This record gives sequence, structure tokens and C-alpha cells, in this order.
Amino acid sequence: AIPDLEKKPEKSYAGAKIGRKVDYYASALGKTPVTRVATRKEAKLKSVLSEFGTMPDNTSLKPLGHPNLNMSIRWLTSNKDNIELTCACGVLRITPISENTVRINFYRDQIDRLQDIPKEITVTSNLRWNYREVREKVEVATGKLLVQVDKKTGALSFYSAKGKLLLTENTRLPRQLGNTAKIQTWTYFDWGKTENLNARGNDDSEWSSLNNTAKYISLGADSDRTACIMSNSGYQLLVPSGKLVMCCTIPMYGPYLYTEGEKQVDYFFRTAL
Repeated sequence: AIPDLEKKPEKSYAGAKIGRKVDYYASALGKTPVTRVATRKEAKLKSVLSEFGTMPDNTSLKPLGHPNLNMSIRWLTSNKDNIELTCACGVLRITPISENTVRINFYRDQIDRLQDIPKEITVTSNLRWNYREVREKVEVATGKLLVQVDKKTGALSFYSAKGKLLLTENTRLPRQLGNTAKIQTWTYFDWGKTENLNARGNDDSEWSSLNNTAKYISLGADSDRTACIMSNSGYQLLVPSGKLVMCCTIPMYGPYLYTEGEKQVDYFFRTAL
């Protein structure tokens, strides 16, 4: 049965400021403790002002549709910072950040200014990474993470260093950019049926289940807190602030990760394995 979903929040993300980033508590991945961004009292106030955990209206859950988009990779370019793979619909950029983290972008013609890397993500200077073409795939290795791109479908797959599949995109339609004034993106992930997903709230102890539901996971247009999904498969997806972010795992509509307010797909994949 389809959940009885509430109306979408009215807060607009149009012209949201790209502001100062703050540290977050990364206890979910067992990282070195960093400064907490708010007391519990402040977090409660922020939760009232944000859309986090609220549910969209049913009418807003249906994506643009699944047209026969050609996402096959036509050519590849690289530099010391990233690789870019071009298809008929846009450019997929993979940027290694550290041994366990990569940044994923997908854009049409020209990428807009990206948000700064959130401070909760460790950046490794002079990171040693490599890529190679293997038959029908392109592989990017960072030490603890292997990212594969299927040349035929353009779909991404993320593996641990030991070869465990952590997450993959839908091979029929991996991702999609909107063509309306709303400035929308969809990334169609193939989350496992037994996989448990949770979204982090305004407080580091606040987590909301994302299984078989649709919820906003961003923290408000004025917040600089990163939207974060944690999986029990051993990884996190982190979406920079400044945009509306929603996760839908209802089979009739998804599953997908949705953003509104930025022209390109922009997220970080971080593994804990």
C-alpha cells in the first residue's frame, strides 16, 4: 500500500546561499570525533524549521519518466583530479577525495559552481589513485574503494577494496536531469531489498528510517548541514547543503535520490569497509 504522504514544505531553495561549512560528528563511520554543530536544544529548534523527515505529496513522487535515454559512454578524459566520461545526455565526473571517498557529479553542458567539500569529509592531499579501461567497464581505484562504470549503460557500481558490491545504479536509467524551471535531478539506485537505510537529522543521534517510504532528508534552505544516508551495507551517501533532497524507496515510484535547486547531480560516496 502507498503511504498517506503529507504535503511538500513551502520553503524555497531558489537562490539558497552557498555558505560556510561546519564540522559534523562522524560517529557512524567511527572517525576521529569532530566538533558537534549544535546542542540538543538547538537541534530541536532546527528540526522545526527544516523539512527533514517530512513526506512529499504523492503527486510529486513520480519522476520525469523512463525515456529511452542513451547513457552509453562515448569518450573519456582525465586529469590529476578526476576523470570525466561523456555520453549523449551529459558528462559523468568522478573525483577521488580520499582512500574511502569519491565525489560524483553529472551535468549537461557546463558544471555549475560546486559546494565546498563538507568538513566532515577527510580530504587526502596528493592522493594516489588510478583508473583503467577493462573491456566494457572503466574502473577508478582509490585504495579502499573501487568505482566501476558500465560503458554500455553508464551505470555506476561501488565496491569495497575486497570486492564486495556496496551499491549500484539502475542499468536501465542510472540518473536523470530535469528540464523544467524547478531544476531537478534523479539518481536511480538499486538498493537491496534487505538493506537498511537511515537518514541523519539535525542532531547526530537523530536517524530516520528510509525503508519503503519517501522523505525529505535535507535540513532546510538556511542550513549548512549535509544531508546524509547511512546503509547497513557499510557506506554513506552525503549530499551538500543548499538544495532540497528527498529519498524515495517506494517501489511504485523509485527507488531514487532526488534533488531540487541545483543543475547537476552532486553527492559523495564514502565507504566504512
